[in-house]
Amino acid sequence: MVRRDLARRAAADWQQRFGHRLLLLETFVDPCRFHGGVYRAANWLELGLTRGFGRIRGGYSNTPERPKRVFVYPLQCNAPRLLNHPDRVALGLSLSLSG
Repeated sequence: MVRRDLARRAAADWQQRFGHRLLLLETFVDPCRFHGGVYRAANWLELGLTRGFGRIRGGYSNTPERPKRVFVYPLQCNAPRLLNHPDRVALGLSLSLSG
């Protein structure tokens, strides 16, 4: 219930701030510390593992360290189709993270 409310709030805040809709939420889970059960129980989709490169000052590490599990939660049933559409800009979707 709380995650669903947070997802709705994030979508509304994103729309207000950036002027276009948020299609999905994404999170990363360190499998050395957690198994991601709360995300699976809340119907998040596990996409796989990252390559393990971490953030460091000014960029990314040169060597992989600890891969993370990637989970996504679609906020719209057509999110995959929209994200894969060849003309995302015409659909009103930004190609950058900052909107």
